[in-house]
Amino acid sequence: MPACDVTLRHGVGAELNHPDPESSALARRLARDADTCVACGMCLPVCPTYTDTRNEAESPRGRIALARALADGKLSASTSASHHLEHCLSCMACEKMCPAHVPYQRIIDDVRTLLQDGSPPTHALADWVARLVRGRARLYTAGACMALYRRSGLQWLARRLGLPQVFGLQRADALVSRIGWPFGWRTFYPAQGQEHGRVALFTGCVANLFDRVTLNSAIYVLRQSGYGVFVPSKQTCCGAIDLHAGRRKSYEALAARNLRAFSESVDAIVSVASGCAAVLSRYGCAEAGAVDHRATGFGDQVVDISDFVGALDWSALGADSRRNERIFVHTPCTLKNVLKQPDRVRQLLGQLQAAELVQANQDLPCCGAAGTHMLTHTEAADHFVQRTLDAIQQSGAEVLVSSNLGCLMHIEDSARRRGMNLRVIHPITLLAERLSDSANAARQGVGI
Repeated sequence: MPACDVTLRHGVGAELNHPDPESSALARRLARDADTCVACGMCLPVCPTYTDTRNEAESPRGRIALARALADGKLSASTSASHHLEHCLSCMACEKMCPAHVPYQRIIDDVRTLLQDGSPPTHALADWVARLVRGRARLYTAGACMALYRRSGLQWLARRLGLPQVFGLQRADALVSRIGWPFGWRTFYPAQGQEHGRVALFTGCVANLFDRVTLNSAIYVLRQSGYGVFVPSKQTCCGAIDLHAGRRKSYEALAARNLRAFSESVDAIVSVASGCAAVLSRYGCAEAGAVDHRATGFGDQVVDISDFVGALDWSALGADSRRNERIFVHTPCTLKNVLKQPDRVRQLLGQLQAAELVQANQDLPCCGAAGTHMLTHTEAADHFVQRTLDAIQQSGAEVLVSSNLGCLMHIEDSARRRGMNLRVIHPITLLAERLSDSANAARQGVGI
């Protein structure tokens, strides 16, 4: 597994002796959580980094031991120790498997927070992405610039000159090809026909630039199902990038902004990205930062769109059965291990006629996207995605659906580089296309 450059100014042991109540409380909680691990080894077979390396330090129980030693000040934050903690994909397969219910997600987030405090950014690109997504104006400006870069011919010229390779930005340059022209949303889209309820749509940050089609499809399907859709204008990034990188204060600031933005009384807060839904659902949990009183009950309202739509009776809407496709159902780690809805997409799409679902990957490990991991650890991400690509090829699928944008983009780019002829879309887009007149609606921006 490739290493990454990490430079820390001090050991965590020294930091914990600093009179900082928040850091001290974090270290005490980290130590208590680490003590719940009995080192039984049940996590080892499901951990992608351990099964790949057979290195105990690359296993969940090995990382928990490192986290406990760092919290106690018995181990300094060496480059080696921080590498092992950084390599974790946060797929949470270990937490799902653990018979002792060790809160591994909380442990890995807490120890990364301790490592991050007072330290310089570990990756310039990841830090730039995190800064970008914190502000909608910044994000839209960057999106407009990237759209111009693609449409003006500058991207073609840069590739001819090999500039992405020179600066190590091949993956980022490939993702620019997905970008659409950024624009705002109306704050409310009324239901079509009789209204059965109202929901708020979490658009996220990256999807606004890289997957407008999915957001359009979500609004279309929800409206056709009889739901009015609020799109709060003040919403922002869910904070996943900052939370999992240990930037706790930045995460809490984003969470507070979202709590203020989603103040409208609705039946549910719907997300098209399972990764975002997983983080939003933790807003009311103390381990993710007790933001304020508005967080109480907030997470209970958050639902992945496949889960929400799957519970509705949309069969009367009329699905187009003219196309017979073989569809590979990719289940993101956040959907099966955190939200614990491993079968929801398969159940949803199973209602479609002329659609053969050929693989629901319950046994496949993390594809390697893992938030910004696919940008900061490209070799490792490319390695982990190979099993997914092999399974897709063996299935003979023409279409792949995935409920998380990061996974979707990573698999799409990896499949393209392997030379696979594969269409990669969100399941809600596939559903929108199959509903009566939906192809027209998608082309016209579903009336937006």
